[in-house]
Amino acid sequence: MTRSPGQEQAETVGRRRALRVIGGAAAVPFLPAELFANPHLAHLHLHPQQAAAGEPQPLAVLTEHQARTLDAIAERILPATDTPGAGDASIPGFVDRLLEGWLPDAARDHLVAELDHFDARARERHPEAAGFVDLEGPAQDELLTEAQDEAIAQRGGRAFSRNVNRLHEQPFFDLVKWLTLFGYYTSEAGMKSELGYRIVPGRWDPCVDIEDA
Repeated sequence: MTRSPGQEQAETVGRRRALRVIGGAAAVPFLPAELFANPHLAHLHLHPQQAAAGEPQPLAVLTEHQARTLDAIAERILPATDTPGAGDASIPGFVDRLLEGWLPDAARDHLVAELDHFDARARERHPEAAGFVDLEGPAQDELLTEAQDEAIAQRGGRAFSRNVNRLHEQPFFDLVKWLTLFGYYTSEAGMKSELGYRIVPGRWDPCVDIEDA
């Protein structure tokens, strides 16, 4: 059945609203408390910084190929429409910071291993490609749909657990989708374009020493 432009636009808006709830509000309570105790510190640690030479900060956990694979997956999960997509939010850098210093080792090892396994499946299905990143959009979507179906079957009707101590038990697709949405909705692109966040000039640091006048 052919969809009209109006129907497609309505579906996009509905999908964005649903993802906003899933990725924004739902993710926050289950991450380490110190991640949100000081937003300025969290921003410094989690978002890629630009080196003096203008190059992105080197990856600490992910390889370049893994980062490119994760970026391609994130872009298919949350593509750009009339607002920025995951590709505008530096998801690989964000996830790399989480894996480096915030998430448990078990979650890190699980994600990296499953990411490699997913990429190996892409090469097995498409020997002409070097990996998932080299596939056309429809082929990428086919693999992601398969991973999503496997995640649904693996959960067996249970909800995805966002508890950091249980992330290593979660299906690969669910984990990557959650990290993508959380990374996007805490990025400048996601907060300003979709959540309506307005940046206030200046910075407030609580509990600072007061010098005598």
